[in-house]
Amino acid sequence: MDKKRLLVLCGLCVLGFFLWTLWADVADAARFGGGKSFGSRPSYQRSAPAPSKTYSFPRSAPGQMSGGAMPRSPLSSPTRSWGGMLGGLLLGGLVGSLLFGGAHAWGGPSLLDLLVIGGGLFLLFRFLKARRLATSSASGFNTAGSGPWAESSQGFDRAGSFRTGVETASGAAHTSVPEDFDAHDFLEKAKALYVQLQEAWDRRDLKAIQPFVSPEVFEEIQRQAQEDPQPSRTYLLWIQPELLEVRDMDGDRVASVLFDVMMRETDQEMAKQVRELWHFRRQGASPSWIVEGLQQVAG
Repeated sequence: MDKKRLLVLCGLCVLGFFLWTLWADVADAARFGGGKSFGSRPSYQRSAPAPSKTYSFPRSAPGQMSGGAMPRSPLSSPTRSWGGMLGGLLLGGLVGSLLFGGAHAWGGPSLLDLLVIGGGLFLLFRFLKARRLATSSASGFNTAGSGPWAESSQGFDRAGSFRTGVETASGAAHTSVPEDFDAHDFLEKAKALYVQLQEAWDRRDLKAIQPFVSPEVFEEIQRQAQEDPQPSRTYLLWIQPELLEVRDMDGDRVASVLFDVMMRETDQEMAKQVRELWHFRRQGASPSWIVEGLQQVAG
């Protein structure tokens, strides 16, 4: 086989690999739950309130946090980082070869051909990604109950070791709650648990996640970890929890919390607003709450 033809064929393979690394970085949301709705939930019917204002943050260097955020321990993603770097270097070599090596001497593709093909593939990936996100966001919940894990006397296992100084939502004052329910304390621990589960997911530490979620939620998290086993890096810039509902049902107590969050799910993307409704359940006289469902909220 002609050396130039072999070089271009290798270059095409490298281009495909480079596009695959770009797709891998945007294919799945890096945050806990993957931006999907799953798990079980109580018969919650009230629509989540629309955000009163939209927040925007300037793009900052990796690891830098805005006010009110909790510092993160950056976790590397070796496969994606090296893959993108290697693909970029080899792609540069291919471009140089095409510019100075005369690929058309044997009738092979030109540089413009490769750019058009690569751009088309990338747009196709983005289109398929958008359709998949739309499908997953519209998915419903299972009706199965939640699991039996319970240890702490404070409502969440090891809640005291999560983080201190977390903010609470003023929305709790507008929600009718049982007299024996401490909304302020609950929101503090719910926010701390949100952070802890995200950090555990970034490490792909499923053992640290399992005690705080129902079997249905854990099954989905396991599936997502199998699809994307590499550690990720998520930046939580701002978190505002709002208590929407607390009620007793069949001897259990259920609560729904709307998390309004500004985050970056990769080093490259701009900060974005994410709104998720988390459903918690406490079984009987147990003092411990678990997450039994996640629901994406539009707007």
